[in-house]
Amino acid sequence: MKHLIYLVIMIAFILMPSSIYADFGNATLKNGMTHTDVIELQQKLSELGFFNENSFTNYFGSKTEEAVVRFQQSVDLAADGAAGKQTLAAIDIKVKQKKLIPESFTQLQAGDTGELVKQVQQYLQQLKLYTVEPTSTYDDATKEAVVKFQTTNSLEATGIVDKATLLKLTIGSSAQATSRSNSEHEAGSKIAAYAKKFLGVPYKWGSSSGKSFDCSGYVMYVFKNFGISLGHGADDQFSAGSKVAKADLQPGDAVFFTTYTKGASHVGIYVGDNKFIHASSSGGGVIITALDSSYYKSRYLGARRYK
Repeated sequence: MKHLIYLVIMIAFILMPSSIYADFGNATLKNGMTHTDVIELQQKLSELGFFNENSFTNYFGSKTEEAVVRFQQSVDLAADGAAGKQTLAAIDIKVKQKKLIPESFTQLQAGDTGELVKQVQQYLQQLKLYTVEPTSTYDDATKEAVVKFQTTNSLEATGIVDKATLLKLTIGSSAQATSRSNSEHEAGSKIAAYAKKFLGVPYKWGSSSGKSFDCSGYVMYVFKNFGISLGHGADDQFSAGSKVAKADLQPGDAVFFTTYTKGASHVGIYVGDNKFIHASSSGGGVIITALDSSYYKSRYLGARRYK
């Protein structure tokens, strides 16, 4: 049985995009590290019954290492105690399976109702196979979507969700979500690369000409090249897009600061490595600055992602 579990995880790991472990972040977590992702690692290990402490921290200590080792042993991974790419992928899969597949599960079929039916509908919806609102009732639309999924994935097309279908569905929807995340990251990297082409362009208040910029004019100009229309003003740009936590910053995100007045009064574009590019009046033009520089660290206001 243990070898079967290991085989399933390895197949899923091979088929999934390489960043399936992005839920945890991009770093290998190991003993002695302090990292925000350690909290989520501990929470997931706790959910799986391997981490038994009463609280979660961002420090990877001996208790966390022991929990990782126990998990690795349970799925026949090399028990080195480090939460790397393969271990994080395996943890993510096991957590999703635990949430979706109860111990008592046998199958779902037409006429069944409940939260598990709704979860299946939501997974099918992510894969664009189920196109109506989830209802918690296994209706004809659900059965039709299940048959399509089974056919596409070389499963027996019965329209009944058995364990094999549910397992594959869990993996498939996770990969789909990761694919979208990869696309967003790729688009953001292109924005950051384009923004760097204007390094050294002089600063001019109120300008967005391409030959000179103020801070929001520069951001507006860069995003316009990617079909994204923004207002000319840091405050207006701060009101647009979706909020992004500082820990989740990706290249291409707009970062905002409170400088000469309350609210968003300065803006730049995150380029990775804890740095942002911006049109700076004191710097004389477009420059790259560290987010934790003495001036900007205390004035950081937030970030936005535009699509």
